[in-house]
Amino acid sequence: MICWFYIEGFYETDIYGQMLERLRNLFGSQTLAYYYDLTFEETVRRHQTRVKQEEFSPADMKRWWKDRVFLGWEEEAFFTDEDSLEAAFDKICSALDRTDYNSK
Repeated sequence: MICWFYIEGFYETDIYGQMLERLRNLFGSQTLAYYYDLTFEETVRRHQTRVKQEEFSPADMKRWWKDRVFLGWEEEAFFTDEDSLEAAFDKICSALDRTDYNSK
């Protein structure tokens, strides 16, 4: 049986840090954490390729923008402007293959 979960979104540590730490402690060495360290311009460009692009504007995004809010975890990995969606997916899948997830 494979048991895992995925949390995605903007998680400001002052609001969500305690919850994320509890999850990290619960799952221990099986924790994988990724951060999109993108420029605002690249974030807008990627948003404009989404089906939901009309739901909010670049001006809305600018109001919400928090630059470089890292968790500070040793296992936190980063994606940059140069990393495609496919490259990010491959990196995550490769990391999952190297964990205990597949041996349960």
